[in-house]
Amino acid sequence: MEISAGPVARTPVPLPAGIEAYAIGAIAGATDESVQARLVGDGLVPLDSALGRHPDPRYALPIPAEHQWVALRTSHLALQTSPEVYEHVKIWLSERLPVARRAATTA
Repeated sequence: MEISAGPVARTPVPLPAGIEAYAIGAIAGATDESVQARLVGDGLVPLDSALGRHPDPRYALPIPAEHQWVALRTSHLALQTSPEVYEHVKIWLSERLPVARRAATTA
């Protein structure tokens, strides 16, 4: 049985309206500037894919740069337990809380 590497039929799916999207990607290396980091990413997912980037704009997710973050020296599975990832998500969530609720959670 031969597997075809031909074009795959797919339909672009936009992010839900009214939802603020965030993305965290990881790379195993110390910098995200290298070609290897962009291609290999966290050892499972390429960095561009993790951040919703795609060369064809129909498939790219419109996630603002300030809603993206890259964990350095982190593998795909290590994202789950990374203290840096936790702190970054915590900051994002605290920025989104209404002021009255934020004051109640810090008291």
